[in-house]
Amino acid sequence: MLKDLQDWSLETDPTSSILWLFGPAGSGKSAIMRNLSHQLQSTGRLGGCFFFKRAHPTRGNAKALFVTIAYQLALDVSWLKVPITKVVEHNSSVLARSIEIQLQKLISEPCRRHSNQTPLTILIDGLDECEGQVVHLEILRAIRSSFTERFLPLRFIIASRPEAHIREMFESSVYHGIYRPFNVE
Repeated sequence: MLKDLQDWSLETDPTSSILWLFGPAGSGKSAIMRNLSHQLQSTGRLGGCFFFKRAHPTRGNAKALFVTIAYQLALDVSWLKVPITKVVEHNSSVLARSIEIQLQKLISEPCRRHSNQTPLTILIDGLDECEGQVVHLEILRAIRSSFTERFLPLRFIIASRPEAHIREMFESSVYHGIYRPFNVE
């Protein structure tokens, strides 16, 4: 299973830029994501990761999601350090903006300037553990909208339980032609 996920992370097919890893509680999704993050880190292909945790002060809501991932990208990816740092220096209010604006300004736009780079993989674990259904859908819409323009050298793996509203979003026309489902069972 890890090999399949690693192989997927190497693909450059824009019709499969997002992978939804799903399964019931206790099926090992978080363990898979942790192992995958270590493997991707060791090969220099991990862009960043965020592990939601229900009711946690910072990991239980979406406020820190894309800010944390942007911070990881700036620290670990040499070609993104300067562009991400400049965004924050020129407009620090971006850190308090909507998650869609944070993703766009801190991650998508800096990455698009370097679209010739090998794609990096961003891992988001436990989406269903985040603060509520409306926020789950807001995160999914923000990620989807980041792929509407030209090529983005990023791949997202989003892990969650197969909650109805999350499944419906992935199966809707919004995600048609851009995601791949991956059942851990």
